[in-house]
Amino acid sequence: GLGNIKFDKSHRQFFVSDLDTGLIHRISADGALIDTFDHGVAGRPARSLPPVADDGAVLDIKGGAFDSEDPETWGFTQDERRVWGVAVHGGRLYYAVGDASEIWSLGINRDGTFGAARWELTVKAGKEYPVTDIAFDTRGFMYLSQRGEIENRYDYSRFANSGKGEVIRYWRESPDD
Repeated sequence: GLGNIKFDKSHRQFFVSDLDTGLIHRISADGALIDTFDHGVAGRPARSLPPVADDGAVLDIKGGAFDSEDPETWGFTQDERRVWGVAVHGGRLYYAVGDASEIWSLGINRDGTFGAARWELTVKAGKEYPVTDIAFDTRGFMYLSQRGEIENRYDYSRFANSGKGEVIRYWRESPDD
C-alpha cells in the first residue's frame, strides 16, 4: 500500500508513506530500510490524542473477503493513522493523515533521523478527500493536492473517483501560530 515517496536531498534519503500500516519509512539512497515512524502510536500523542495501533488488516487477494472493487477489503490501516502525502521542507517532513486530512510534521535531526511530531493544520476544503501530495515553492507556500475517494473499476481503468478534489495553498502566519 505505497502512498507517496519524497527524496530528502540534504540527507540523501527517501521518505515513503505506507497505506497498509500507517508507517513512514526512512530509506537510504541505495534502497535499504533505515527505520520507521508510526504516526498512530508516536505522532498522535503530540496533540493529546490517544495512540491508535495498526489493526493488522492486510491485503489478501486470495482470501474470500477480498473484492477488487471494494477498498474496504484492501487492507489499509485505520483512517486516523493512514499517512499519504509527504514532503520535505525547512528541516521538517510534512505528511497528511486521513480522509479529513490533517497536516503534521516531523523534525528531521542533523543525522537524518526522525525528530518530534507536531500538528500543523486541518485542511479546510469543500470535501474531506485525502491529501495525496504536498509541495512547497521557493517562497515557502505549501500546496496540498487532494484526490477523490479510493475506488477500483472492474477493468482497472481508474483507482480513484475523480470527484472535486482541490489544490489548496497555505502560508505561515506572522507571528507563526
